[in-house]
Amino acid sequence: MNINTIYAYDDMKSENCVISEWRQDTDLDDYMEMSFGKLHYNLINELLILLNKNKSNYEEIIDIIKNNNELKLNEFIKLCNKEKKDIKECLLIHLNNILFLSDVIRNSITFTNFIKDIIVFNLKNKKPLIEIQNKDLYLYRGFNNNSSSSKIFDIIDKENRIITPVFLSTTIIETVAKRFLDKRQETSIQNKIMWKIIVPYDRLNEFNYIYFGENINIDSYTNQCGEFEFLLNIGAILQFQSKEEIIDDDYNDPVTRIPRTLISYTLYTYKFEGWNKETLGTYIFNLKQMINNLIENFTTSSKSPKTRKTKKIKSSSPTSAKRSKK
Repeated sequence: MNINTIYAYDDMKSENCVISEWRQDTDLDDYMEMSFGKLHYNLINELLILLNKNKSNYEEIIDIIKNNNELKLNEFIKLCNKEKKDIKECLLIHLNNILFLSDVIRNSITFTNFIKDIIVFNLKNKKPLIEIQNKDLYLYRGFNNNSSSSKIFDIIDKENRIITPVFLSTTIIETVAKRFLDKRQETSIQNKIMWKIIVPYDRLNEFNYIYFGENINIDSYTNQCGEFEFLLNIGAILQFQSKEEIIDDDYNDPVTRIPRTLISYTLYTYKFEGWNKETLGTYIFNLKQMINNLIENFTTSSKSPKTRKTKKIKSSSPTSAKRSKK
């Protein structure tokens, strides 16, 4: 049985919370300052996919970015050149933010502990805890072949055990996930892909996540605006459960102003089995290696007097990674 009442993360509503920038559509030229907190999901996940393929070979990664016009990173690098900024400096911004974002999610509260916090703040009202008793959490993700998110299929086997190589945006509302599906008639059903992720009740106590939505009862959902997003960290272990072709499924989402219609897609179901700390550790190690290589190359080759000084990334995190407090 699915958990049907979700409670909001009030900390995520603060404009001062940098994590909230993950869901904002902002122009690429707003992401060129050398600072933490400017989180552009396309740039970050494209870098993670390239890192997964090429490890810490930053020269090869830069060549791929330069020669692939389909990448958002390619557009970003062109902006860097236009502003006469070194490519390596531009990449450092987002490599550092991968470490930052991963650390924040990893140290965020678990689903079960958040419910316990709600009980404390609501004068020991145990209703939220009763609502999740012996229930699983269902998450959904729709993929569009025209977006960079589909590039994840180049580095995973959909019908096997997956360790997520990117930050994965999901939703608790199935209709919202369908909103992001590739609905073009010429696209085969095999390439119209939706994921269903089951987080079992006995895993909720280790399920760290960030939730951007409002309080909601899923059973009473009536196509409200919003995506009700759960953001999952790198390194989530998802065990493949089933694959099913859904034919002529009813789709009605007034948010997109698309008339009620029938859609077909392939549904992959997975079960969350925890976090692969070894994979996450390898990712972080490779990231730090690449960051330090970029810094060394950038600081020795750059002749611009305006270039900022940078420091090597040590073994510690670039942030304390505590949840932001209002």
